Amino acid sequence: MFVSVSWAAAAVIGGVAAPLAVPAVLGAVGFTSVGIAAGSYAAGWMSAAAIANGGGVAAGSLVAIGHFTCITTIM
Repeated sequence: MFVSVSWAAAAVIGGVAAPLAVPAVLGAVGFTSVGIAAGSYAAGWMSAAAIANGGGVAAGSLVAIGHFTCITTIM
């Protein structure tokens, strides 16, 4: 199977850019290195997740993963 150079270059660029973009995107929606920003989209998601889960955010949920990712990543 032949893979062109442009596809290989795109794969390399994507492999480098994606891990760098994730914290930036999470930060833009309200996940910060010190917690979830009040009034942000992330705060709304956290509230909805807590209501749906009986008062707490479930471990392993998307909200919990986003929070953990931003706390453990230098932003």
